[in-house]
Amino acid sequence: MLLSLTIKNVALIDYAEIEFCDKLNILSGETGAGKSVILDSLNFVLGAKADKTMIRYGEKECIVSCVFVDYPEKVNQILKDYDIESSSELIIKRKFDLNGNGYIKLNGETVTATMLRKITSNLVDVHGQSEHFSLLSKTKQLECVDAGAEVYNDLVQLKGVLAQLNDAEKTFNALGGNPDERLKRIDILEYQINEIERADLREGEKEELILLKNKLVNLEKLYNAFNGASQALQSESGATDALISAEQSLKPICDLSNEYQSLFDRIRSAREEISDIGETLADLCDDLDADGLNLDEIEARLQIYSSFARKYGENYLDICKFLENAKQERDNLLNFEENASILIEKIKKLKLSAYANCEKISTKRKKYCNDFCKKVTQKLFELGMPNACFEIKFDDFPTLDEVERFSESGLDKIEFLFSANAGEPVKPLSKIISGGEMSRFMLALKTQLSVESRTYVFDEIDAGISGVTAGIVAKQFAQIALDKQIIAISHLPQITAMSDRSLLICKHEGQDKTFTEIKTLLSDGKVEEILRLIGGSISDPIAVTHAQNMINEAIKYKQELHK
Repeated sequence: MLLSLTIKNVALIDYAEIEFCDKLNILSGETGAGKSVILDSLNFVLGAKADKTMIRYGEKECIVSCVFVDYPEKVNQILKDYDIESSSELIIKRKFDLNGNGYIKLNGETVTATMLRKITSNLVDVHGQSEHFSLLSKTKQLECVDAGAEVYNDLVQLKGVLAQLNDAEKTFNALGGNPDERLKRIDILEYQINEIERADLREGEKEELILLKNKLVNLEKLYNAFNGASQALQSESGATDALISAEQSLKPICDLSNEYQSLFDRIRSAREEISDIGETLADLCDDLDADGLNLDEIEARLQIYSSFARKYGENYLDICKFLENAKQERDNLLNFEENASILIEKIKKLKLSAYANCEKISTKRKKYCNDFCKKVTQKLFELGMPNACFEIKFDDFPTLDEVERFSESGLDKIEFLFSANAGEPVKPLSKIISGGEMSRFMLALKTQLSVESRTYVFDEIDAGISGVTAGIVAKQFAQIALDKQIIAISHLPQITAMSDRSLLICKHEGQDKTFTEIKTLLSDGKVEEILRLIGGSISDPIAVTHAQNMINEAIKYKQELHK
């Protein structure tokens, strides 16, 4: 259940701390006071999309936090999967600023909005005016049925089979399932294989060609460099001759001192090194022979490597890998009949398995819907709609041959049908239901759905109803609140009277700003709020007595429920 909600800088709310009880919590107040801001804040901290317009004017950021206790065991498992430590309390804190930045903390650990929603979807079931419209969607109607038909495991199994089927079909298509496409692919592969093999590439050739090209382009420059350096070292009066002269000058005195001998040895070593370098330079000059080298041929060969780099791979090994794969694919396509027969049989079996799963799911749905429709219709009767009729229409289930594509939701196509009046045939829900009827229909639906979350949130579900019906809806709220926490916005005195905790949302001005304040009403405050809702006055003893009687009747009704 939701224990508390703390709001800072959201719309008209400067700061508010709200504590909820584990039963029926009713939020009421004047239109425009900020009741919906409370639920917007709750949706925000539960993972709804953030919007900068929700930040209070003049502030840079908003922060909302909440605390849950007694949450389902499934939440503990998700926390474990996310490596988040669980405790007796689940604390969520979310911040958002004008730059679109923020954070989400769950028990102190940072999480994403997607991770948060996976958890909070098991904590709170939010029903607002938008759900009136979403339930008109056939997809949403099917989800509604699945929530109680106990088909979750079957849908998971179906999803697994369809994943295998999808992989098998991809492999089949890769083998060339379409004959025309297969022949086209074989032609392309043959061309690629022949082109690579005709090129007769060899490892390291590209690098050699680049060196030869550089040599030819810079032949004169290289010759001048090598020859000039060689002459400087080896010509008459060059560096080698100079070192020989130095060596001969020192030789007579070598035996006079170790130091002189050391100098002599160093000069001799230098002379031998210089002599070797000179010979190497001379050899390089001799090797600069362009005979047999054709720059156009080298350029053409390098162009092959450049072209292959775009088509087959950047280097020799990549091109070889491409060639190997192309040959393997070509051989698979040429041997399609042999390879595909096993795959065709596999696809056939997977389709049969998927179809059987869909049949099983459909049977469970239909069995559930028979009882579900009766219960919803009975609940509508209790909600003041004695002639209401609710049915769920299933389209004809297709044969296996008629199935063009399997869906992860199965093969059922359904539609909610409804009639509010005696003698009127049932018609699609989207075409005939009014606002007040929709509110009661949604409440009837909620009471019959098996939802794991312990907290229901209703945003003005009582819209369009009044009088006796309002009293009936209030009693339904009390029944649901026996084992579920309810947080609801209401404009009806009957529902406010039935509340276990009444929260008044009021607006006031101060310091050139408007503020929304949330007050928990005690007995006198609750009477005054009911007086406001019925249009009475605290100075009117009859109205006060009426308001108090409404509260007493509500208390008496709840006491009877607990017996």
